[in-house]
Amino acid sequence: MRLAAAVVLFAALSGASASAADRALVELIGYSPDGRYFTYEEFGTHDGSGAPFAEITIVDLDADPDPVVQPPTFAAEGGEDLLLRPIRSEARDRAQTELDRLAITEPAQYVSMVGDGVTGADGEALRFGQPGSGPIGEVYDDRLVTLESFPTESTTGCDTTYYPDERALGLALNVWVGGVRRLLHSDPLQLPAWRGCPIDYRLHAVVLPYNGDISRAVTLISVYTTGWEGADRTFMAIALGK
Repeated sequence: MRLAAAVVLFAALSGASASAADRALVELIGYSPDGRYFTYEEFGTHDGSGAPFAEITIVDLDADPDPVVQPPTFAAEGGEDLLLRPIRSEARDRAQTELDRLAITEPAQYVSMVGDGVTGADGEALRFGQPGSGPIGEVYDDRLVTLESFPTESTTGCDTTYYPDERALGLALNVWVGGVRRLLHSDPLQLPAWRGCPIDYRLHAVVLPYNGDISRAVTLISVYTTGWEGADRTFMAIALGK
């Protein structure tokens, strides 16, 4: 199984530095009818300046992974006096041609999540399955996804202002089906430059198409990287496969 390759990344960014301590939120946009493409939006405001940002990522779940090449980014800049809503609309406008071309029309659903307000969760394991249609909440095809981190090297180096003892971490993702483990993805020992300096990862959610096709399951992972005002939180998506 493979790391889902993000093929198109559309962004609307403010004029504030992208290295500020940012805590992005995520919103699902949907899938293509065949389940091959999954799309989500990240948005928020930069810590310090309060300037808004938003970006839309289209993930090809069938593509071979290429951890060296950064997904292309299309950005629009604005000042910190702008509101979040128009920046999010601008990101959607920039992405709309590609969303239409790929027919991103099918709703996506959260089937499992560790929300930011959940206490005591380490973000290293998340159980999920295919929702049933009965009135008592049956779940079929019970599975477990687990995340491990390990020391790697950052191509860009790490900002040690707030985290002097931290070093870059890579991630490995496994899925357990019937007690059998399958390795889905493991980062290289030297991360590509576009990944920056990740110092932590947390499983955030598992997402399925509206039709419940578990072979198109995707996990959203919170990625924390060093920034000059603290740890920035963004997201990455990895296909969980059949």
